[in-house]
Amino acid sequence: MAGKVLISIAAEQATAASWRRGRLGACQSFPNDETGWAAFEAFLKSAANVPAYIMVDAVEEDYRFETLPHTRGRDRQQLVARKVRQLYRNTPYCAAWMQGRDSGRRKDDIYLFAALTSPDMLYGWVQALARQQTPLVGIYTLPIVSIGLTERLGLKAQNLLLVSQHATGLRQTILRDGKLRLSRLTRLETSSGDARAKAYAEEIQNTRLYLHALKVMTLDDHMTVVLLDGDDSLRELAELIQKHFVNTQVELLARANIVNRIGVSPGALAHVRDALHLHMLGERTPSCNLAPAGLLTAYHHFQARRAIYGASTVAALAATIWVGAHLWQRSELNLETERLRAATFVEQQQYESVTRQFPKAPTSAANLKYAVELAEKIRSDARTPEHMFVALSRGLDDSPAVYLRGLIWKHGPSDVNKASLNPVSSTGEDLEEAIIDAEIRPFKGDYRSAIAMIDTFVERLSKERGVSAVRIVQLPINVSQTSVLSGNTAKETQVQAATAQFKLALVLTPEK
Repeated sequence: MAGKVLISIAAEQATAASWRRGRLGACQSFPNDETGWAAFEAFLKSAANVPAYIMVDAVEEDYRFETLPHTRGRDRQQLVARKVRQLYRNTPYCAAWMQGRDSGRRKDDIYLFAALTSPDMLYGWVQALARQQTPLVGIYTLPIVSIGLTERLGLKAQNLLLVSQHATGLRQTILRDGKLRLSRLTRLETSSGDARAKAYAEEIQNTRLYLHALKVMTLDDHMTVVLLDGDDSLRELAELIQKHFVNTQVELLARANIVNRIGVSPGALAHVRDALHLHMLGERTPSCNLAPAGLLTAYHHFQARRAIYGASTVAALAATIWVGAHLWQRSELNLETERLRAATFVEQQQYESVTRQFPKAPTSAANLKYAVELAEKIRSDARTPEHMFVALSRGLDDSPAVYLRGLIWKHGPSDVNKASLNPVSSTGEDLEEAIIDAEIRPFKGDYRSAIAMIDTFVERLSKERGVSAVRIVQLPINVSQTSVLSGNTAKETQVQAATAQFKLALVLTPEK
């Protein structure tokens, strides 16, 4: 499919060509009548949905330089649009092209206003574009396209006259400091070489006089004339200008030179007069577009479709990359899984090989596991008399006369040995209980002093952390009011009573 459709429209005919990969395709010409319009429409049908560019080569064109107050944004748009309507009321093909700013104090904006003053010459061609819904990018005049040609050739003369032959006649385009000032299209009927060269030279001289009358340049100003000789027929004209024109420099660009410097097709350049300018139209889009907004609707839709297609392509590409990345990652994970599975199999084989060398276990693995878990539970629930030993040791440190003879310690519900230990608590709680068997040393028979020491020892024990109760189970002597005194005063009895033994019941609460 072609990248562009390039169309050159003149009064008598239109020339169309496709643009592919930076090269101009075969050119076709269509007469300006219903037959030519039908053939042109068939050509457009073969290049459906391809943007079209129109170049107009006609006498009915107008260029004006105007200065406007310097404005910005919406104010500038409204000011320029009002000026365009004022200058060109009878044609929709007009535009304003900003050229820069004035060097005066006000720094006004300088505009080139361009228009096609005869819109009827485009009617048949535009209707064919509309019927085929061909996206129209823009309409440009041939002199505006020539500006890009001078930039491409590197022509930088202050006063430059660009001369070229076309099917409609001799085209002269004047540029001053690279800006378009004037363009003339002259129809000449002379066909012989000498007569045509003289006629062309006379027209160039008339153009020089016209520029002097318009005060664009004087006759004393130096001017460079560049002859675009696509068919190698302007050599005599170059010799006449060089011989008879003063303050004029001529440069002849022959066909071979144009082909080498521009890259245009030699065949198209030899047979189609507009081939060079069509090539430049395909290579770069001019800035001054004369097409009204209504004709550009199809192109705007074309751009929107391309943007949607582009976004869809990017999304599809991103999705493809994402899927590819995940597939690659999945492949890597599968490989890693297989590697780990193989490693696990090797480890299992080694484990089984090692375990076959173990001695036979006394029981099954399940029983061993249960025994270990049971031992761990017993270890976590086990209690020791450490708490009781700490409390008793502190009490003994403060009571040096108390001598420990023995003790009984138990852990569990407090009412287990109620008959023998006479505990102080029977709540059924999980407590620590101890029966302390002790005596007072030295003891010299003073029971009152011994009982006082025992009471002091009991009081100290009851203050220890974790001790919930301390009770005297047995004293060295029965001090109950209901007890009966018995025995004798013999010496043997007194010897047996020379000790002060006692028993205490100690209850401790478990530590939290």
